[in-house]
Amino acid sequence: MPFDARNMAALIASDTTTLWFYRTTDSRAAVLAPGYFAAVAPQLQSGHVVLAQTSDSLAMLPVRVNGGVGNGLVLDVVGAPLARNAEASFPISGSFAAAAGFRTVQVDNPPAGLVTEQSFTIGASAGGTTASVLFRLLGPDGAVLNTVPGVAVTEGRAQAGFTAPTAGTGYRIAVIDSGDSDALSVSESFASAPLLQMATEGGASLLTQAGQPLVA
Repeated sequence: MPFDARNMAALIASDTTTLWFYRTTDSRAAVLAPGYFAAVAPQLQSGHVVLAQTSDSLAMLPVRVNGGVGNGLVLDVVGAPLARNAEASFPISGSFAAAAGFRTVQVDNPPAGLVTEQSFTIGASAGGTTASVLFRLLGPDGAVLNTVPGVAVTEGRAQAGFTAPTAGTGYRIAVIDSGDSDALSVSESFASAPLLQMATEGGASLLTQAGQPLVA
């Protein structure tokens, strides 16, 4: 259809340039044809811009002499959805989706007030496809002091027993998915303290548990 002045309006106007908006059911190629804007050529000056919404695109067209417009910048086009092409070129098999899964582990906080050589239990939560985990007791330097492997996950939980290490601080417990070492959790540091000795009274002296004078 020919140019329709009722579908054209100035959006922004200044002393140096004007931004026009024009909407039509014509194609972009028809709008770019010489003489299309001849009816409003006196209003269109070189340097103006026409934002044209056509049947197949949205484009910014620079105005040239005598109301002609250039190819401009295409902002959007009407075409087949990208998903249609991707679906034809990259089919996704059901086996790929079935193989996908995630694994998560989260160790519990270590018990407080551990005494050297005391037995203690620590647990962990597990999710996703995690079926079993291994527990590790780590020293202050990160060295592995003890390992409990192959602990089965039951209803999202697993637990293992350890013996408190020699007196010190900075110990940690690590829990690792048996099937994926990237799925792991490390506890906060904890301390192990020696057993406190009891003092007894012997005559006028205080004695240690071994019977030795506490103060010479």
